[in-house]
Amino acid sequence: RAYYEEACTDGRILIGTQSSQSGLKRPRTLTSPPEGGGTHILKDGEAIYHYVHRHEPPSLDTPVRLIAVRDDVVAACKPASVPVHAAGQYRRNTALVRLSS
Repeated sequence: RAYYEEACTDGRILIGTQSSQSGLKRPRTLTSPPEGGGTHILKDGEAIYHYVHRHEPPSLDTPVRLIAVRDDVVAACKPASVPVHAAGQYRRNTALVRLSS
């Protein structure tokens, strides 16, 4: 509970309304929840936004090499420290992201 109270005070947890612009739901108006552990009952159309700054663990800078590409399968050689897809703490430093860029 202490983490969430601190996050509300620091502005990392916000309450806002959603609007659809270009297919994305973005905060239009943001207000902080009541300070000091107060309560706020969400109204229709409101959403909770929790902003977290993350650092991905380091991985080897070895490139991911394509070995074979067929209609139904792709074979690649990648470093052991690089996950194949986004999972856990990894979002950008994955084999799929490296291959797509």
